[in-house]
Amino acid sequence: MYQNGIKMLILTVFALLFVVGGLFFGLDGQTKHPDYSACELGDLVGDDVERIQYDGYNLDYHTKDFTNEKVINFARRCINEKVSNQYEMDCCLTYKMYPKSYR
Repeated sequence: MYQNGIKMLILTVFALLFVVGGLFFGLDGQTKHPDYSACELGDLVGDDVERIQYDGYNLDYHTKDFTNEKVINFARRCINEKVSNQYEMDCCLTYKMYPKSYR
């Protein structure tokens, strides 16, 4: 009877570690925004395209459509949504700039 109790305790500890570990490591995957990992992007073209850098990201935009301040505002929102690379930033900015076109 004593050995069964120890086995149950060990199994419970392993199950608890498995659940806690899954929650801990699973949170990292939840910080990435799924909508920004697979979008179709094209290069911006035109005489009014400008590139600025913000927080390690390149931000391309049409100066006829957006101000520098507005683009940085979009970038801040994307960073708050945990984009993790340039591609995700590009997707996020595109969705923020043209929400009706992509939703």
